[in-house]
Amino acid sequence: MKLMETELDADKKAAFYRDLVAAAGAENVTDNEVVRATYAFDISPNLPCLPEFVVKPKSVAQVQEILKTCDRYVVPVTPIAAGLNAAGTCIPSPGGIALDLRWMDNILEINTEAAYALVEPGVTFDKLSSALNKVGFRTHVPTAPGGASVMGNSLNGAGELPGRHADPILALEAVLPSGEIVRTGSAAVPGGSWQSPSGPYAGLTHLFCCFGTMGVVTKMAIRIYPILEDRRVLMVGFDAFSAAMPFANEVLRSGIAEASIVWNHHFYKSYDIAVKREGPPDMPTELSGDARKPPDYLPYNIVTVHMSGYRDDMDGHQKTCDVLAARFGGKLLDRQEWEDRIPGLFRATAQFFTEYHAPKMEHNKKYGMGKYIPWIIPSPAARLVGIEAMALDKMCDDLGAQPVFYYVKANDRGRSWVFRIFSYFDPDDRQLHQRVRETYNDMFKWALEKYNIAPTRHRRARGSVLDQLGGYGHLLKSIKQVVDPNNIMNPGVGIF
Repeated sequence: MKLMETELDADKKAAFYRDLVAAAGAENVTDNEVVRATYAFDISPNLPCLPEFVVKPKSVAQVQEILKTCDRYVVPVTPIAAGLNAAGTCIPSPGGIALDLRWMDNILEINTEAAYALVEPGVTFDKLSSALNKVGFRTHVPTAPGGASVMGNSLNGAGELPGRHADPILALEAVLPSGEIVRTGSAAVPGGSWQSPSGPYAGLTHLFCCFGTMGVVTKMAIRIYPILEDRRVLMVGFDAFSAAMPFANEVLRSGIAEASIVWNHHFYKSYDIAVKREGPPDMPTELSGDARKPPDYLPYNIVTVHMSGYRDDMDGHQKTCDVLAARFGGKLLDRQEWEDRIPGLFRATAQFFTEYHAPKMEHNKKYGMGKYIPWIIPSPAARLVGIEAMALDKMCDDLGAQPVFYYVKANDRGRSWVFRIFSYFDPDDRQLHQRVRETYNDMFKWALEKYNIAPTRHRRARGSVLDQLGGYGHLLKSIKQVVDPNNIMNPGVGIF
């Protein structure tokens, strides 16, 4: 399979530029070095790479012509939705283009009867949440701030679904490198609607959830949910991860919670950080310590239990949650008692999980203070205690990049869990960047060898995990060869 590693020569580059302009319009194509530099990196420690061109289409027809042009010249394409990129998956490939889709930002339909919203790539959670709130609906709770793309988060977070809510994606439209348009689910039928992931034959939607490696998704129908009478977030403190996990599992399996997340003490204390216009941020002293050793007055983990429904039901569920917390060795935290020990946490989680919009910017700006990349694996609950301990040892001892954060989030009522651990570190420390990359490579290796779990984020330096997945990997590669024989679709993530 082809992979472009060098720049186009001058003559081909000039011809390619002319054809790009013909495909997208001169105002939508640039090789300005300053503009290109803004697409070369994100806050992860992955190596930067300048795209040859930045292209900003405004229609599906333009996306079709752009992809056909890139396929003809065998030029890599890296799709970008809203630009809030954090894990290296939108860093362009050498000699490639950045395909910025943020100008395609229309909410095409809100269907409250069938409970879906049809959106383009540039639609953000803030924009969609505002529109949905007017009709009494909301989206799933994202693993992203309000300025993130609904589509991008749903595609890249298909393995990180909250609690009892189902996969957010119902159906989608994608453009293949050939320029052909493919619709999945019920939308596959000409003139069909977008309400169901079940099409006339085999489901193909999740072929396009591989970080833009199969095609460019231009429309997506996602599930929406009615805003119910009562919405609450309970917080339960635990002194051991081994106790927090079975409690979180129980509240999901019992139907008490619609979502449950386990947070380590560094993460929930990070809400203390206030970023001002002048001076350094107010950094809680606890964040400079070992993530394995919280202060005596703080729980090792806090489990957030997100509930919604009718008020009488919620009163009963809260009482049951209190009983379960005691059974598993935890304590339901009273806001008035704990507000001074964990400032900002109750307010921020209420905004995020009951008001359905991102916490105030003071809770998001801090994440721009350093380099960040998550180490993410899906896992059954039984393996997570060992994974948490090994990951913390690796991060705290081998890596030594402080502070260290993690959270664990449930899929499908706790049938599976996603473990995400990361640190924020000095963006100017190049040696530490390299140690982070090496440490993460080691961590992905032992997760695969010891726990038989494949990572959910890829970069080319790690090679393809598909080679270790037997028949599944072989089949996916075969499909990729048919759909994208020149391998122009985001080869930088290293899946193919």
